[in-house]
Amino acid sequence: QTVNILAIGTTARLSGGTPTQYLQEHGTTNKKPVPGIEFPDGVDTGVVIMFPTPKSYGGGPLDFQIHWAQSKSEAVGQIGNNVRWRIRAVSLASGDSFDTAMGAYVVQADAKTEEDRLEITAEFTVTPGNSPAHSELMIVEIERNGPDTDDTLDSNVVLIAAAMKYTATAAVD
Repeated sequence: QTVNILAIGTTARLSGGTPTQYLQEHGTTNKKPVPGIEFPDGVDTGVVIMFPTPKSYGGGPLDFQIHWAQSKSEAVGQIGNNVRWRIRAVSLASGDSFDTAMGAYVVQADAKTEEDRLEITAEFTVTPGNSPAHSELMIVEIERNGPDTDDTLDSNVVLIAAAMKYTATAAVD
């Protein structure tokens, strides 16, 4: 099963850099309004997403893909340069402490392929902290690891959406 998460529905995390809401037209002839969250270059910046896990979720790892683009306000160029995304998650049941440890960060690099293009990372697996199960609160942090020397795209980027896949163990949600 896939859960699609729009970046505009996220909340900035309280520590580190603060991302900003973004809305720009992308394209030249057939322009598209692209809403998202803008992550500055060189700054460890992140957002938090919280949602109840579906009844069909049987626990276990989650597979993610990040949909992103270079900010329209940035200079062109740098094709082939990387953005370093990192994600971690935790699942909380009723009565669990908000101080429960998140799962380990998973880092995923993705290269800019062309000017003014949608970029989608390869699928990568994240194991949530705690003992994830259905009908719990999943908390996911998505970050741009800007200070990482392997983040070589020297411009702001826009998180547009994330696709999260899980293994369904029940027939209904």
